[in-house]
Amino acid sequence: MKNRTGGTKVKDKVERIAKGIFEYELPKLLLSEETLSISVCAGETFCGKFSVYNRALTEMKGVIYSSSEFLVPVEKQFIGKENEIHYVVHAEYARAGETHNGEVTVVSDCGEYRLPFTIRVTPMSCVCSEGEIRDLFQFAGLAQSNWAEAKKVFGLPAFETTVLADRIGEQTLYRQLIQSTSMDCAMEEFLVYSKKKSPVQIRADHSALIFRPGNRAMQERITLRKEGWGHVDISVETKGDFFMVSAKKLQRIFMQGVMCLRLLWMEKRLRKEIISGSLS
Repeated sequence: MKNRTGGTKVKDKVERIAKGIFEYELPKLLLSEETLSISVCAGETFCGKFSVYNRALTEMKGVIYSSSEFLVPVEKQFIGKENEIHYVVHAEYARAGETHNGEVTVVSDCGEYRLPFTIRVTPMSCVCSEGEIRDLFQFAGLAQSNWAEAKKVFGLPAFETTVLADRIGEQTLYRQLIQSTSMDCAMEEFLVYSKKKSPVQIRADHSALIFRPGNRAMQERITLRKEGWGHVDISVETKGDFFMVSAKKLQRIFMQGVMCLRLLWMEKRLRKEIISGSLS
């Protein structure tokens, strides 16, 4: 009886194949994640990814779509053995405290899969390598100890709404300065305006120099010292054609607080009478 039944099954299978009817088991569709739980700051975006493949690791193809405008797949379709799907979570106009649920649907030649997700919108924050910056006092302290790191925080979208919360005057100035081509100068002006630092002062070790023709020394060295912390860009202007300076632009060079400027005399242009010039 068993043999007859087995024989019947084989016969039926052969007949279906002869008619062009093929039956086979599809490899199971798999995803690298069972669910997506995402936290994103209000006003910002978040980028993530997951992988799509099948149990047999054979080539497959399919399409991706999302049930929510808050999570948008970058790749709308795919083909391959292991497919990396990127997505962007948009919270530019979301409010802190909101929660959004939905699902990403994968439809492929190996079947369909629904990937649920939860998006939690958190308050905006300014986080750097030294921790979270919550107010202007912390920001000024960071600027004094680590100017480069503070400059990154200064350019964050959350800076205005967190560090400058309830500071209307500083917010107005910040919106103007953030458009500046020099973030260093913008941050220096902002900190001075908000009275978190004093303007940088530059002092020279000479108030006047006298050169007499015939002297062997054809150059003088002027030492410039920076008083106070912060950023300073210096332009050197000369008045007189009988001397020149080693540099006209002194930018980002006062990190150590001291630098030397060389002044070169041009003796051929000196005359016998007393002449004067200036350096500013």
